[in-house]
Amino acid sequence: MQAYRIETTIKADGELALSQLPLKAGEKIEVIILTEDAGNKANPPKRINSLLEKKSAVSKAHRQQVLAQIRNGLFSSLRKPGTLSPSEEYARRKIEEKELEERRLMP
Repeated sequence: MQAYRIETTIKADGELALSQLPLKAGEKIEVIILTEDAGNKANPPKRINSLLEKKSAVSKAHRQQVLAQIRNGLFSSLRKPGTLSPSEEYARRKIEEKELEERRLMP
């Protein structure tokens, strides 16, 4: 089923007029009508706003806690000094491969 969204205003009590629909005569359709309270679109209920503020506060506090743990070295690896991380080792190998390839292509 294909959905089409049309916003309109009721001009006469109990009547809805729609025109220029992308439909052909005989097509079966289902109509769902959603009414809109004029104040709700611009001003969501205070309960929703307060929930969003609480969620943001929790996220901010959690982010600050994780950053503090990172700064304190909680997530640092236990590599021996002088050893390369896997990504550093990969980069080193790629550089070596490139240098070998360049030497191989030299006349």
